[in-house]
Amino acid sequence: SKMQSKAAPSHKKKSKTDEESELPKKFGAQITADHFIAHDELDAAMTGEKAAIVFRCRATNWLDCYPTSGKGADEAETAMIDFQGAKDCIEEFYSDDSPELAKAARERGWVHRTATPGRPDTNGDAERAVRKVLEGIRCAIEQAGLPTTWWPWAARHYCFAHNISTKWSFNDGKTPYEARHGAKFDGQLLPFGSIVEFKPSPTKGKVLSKVAARAVPGLLLGWHVAPGGQFRGDYIVIALSDVPKKDFMKHPRSFIQRVKEIYINKENKNCFFPCKDDYAKRRRTIPSASDDGDEEQISKQVEQFENVTENVNFQPPSKGDVADIDEAANEWLVSAEIPSVVDDKAVD
Repeated sequence: SKMQSKAAPSHKKKSKTDEESELPKKFGAQITADHFIAHDELDAAMTGEKAAIVFRCRATNWLDCYPTSGKGADEAETAMIDFQGAKDCIEEFYSDDSPELAKAARERGWVHRTATPGRPDTNGDAERAVRKVLEGIRCAIEQAGLPTTWWPWAARHYCFAHNISTKWSFNDGKTPYEARHGAKFDGQLLPFGSIVEFKPSPTKGKVLSKVAARAVPGLLLGWHVAPGGQFRGDYIVIALSDVPKKDFMKHPRSFIQRVKEIYINKENKNCFFPCKDDYAKRRRTIPSASDDGDEEQISKQVEQFENVTENVNFQPPSKGDVADIDEAANEWLVSAEIPSVVDDKAVD
């Protein structure tokens, strides 16, 4: 009937404009946070991080990620201090029932609301932010052709690129960076792992020939951002010549440089990723024995054979039929206390 149709509730889906009108307007009015954890050593970063905290401001759509060594409250509080900065105020903080985040929020004096335990759907905004960052990390690493152990730099790069991109603006066309700081981003927006030229930092002890070019090629890893998300013109880079060094894998932070200027070939509209071709080749090629670590294992076996023969009194038969030789060889293997079944390459 007409009366029933008037009384029926409306299930009309809210438009994007309606949803935005319900959001807070000021940075810090509503902040969400959640962890993601590395499942095993494959997810661990070369710098030791095995987890991260993802923050999002619902008012400005500001997104940030802080890699950590675990889910400790101390690291969570350090991330909160950097996220908030010196000028902003956090009015309301929302997370799951994580005791580490709860303790850190108490230390910071943040008003803390929690989701229902065991109900991830009640923490949907924070969950979506984590999923978004993880997807961004995967895309950045795949596009750059870099190992997954570089994910902390990819995470930081992705989040700040999100904040300075007009694609993610819903505050009257302002980017999250402009909505938070009231000023437009005045740096360069470049992909993670793309080629740039830069003058090496003098604090890193880089000495160039007097007749050599003043700039060296390298990879862009991101932007150096001050606490509170302020960009002051510095970039995070690494020289191409440093990437394959063994010392870089052991002490990666000592090779990362913070520089003021970077240079790109503006005539080439397409960004170049120096590591991509080698990555694509390795990913789409059947691995050889050496790729699986067999070569190293063979070397160890050969060294073991050399050590054993120095301590074992064995005189191989000079002549004899095949049966006698096999029997003597088996006796030698048993006396040396090493497996009788050995890789043919190692025996050779």
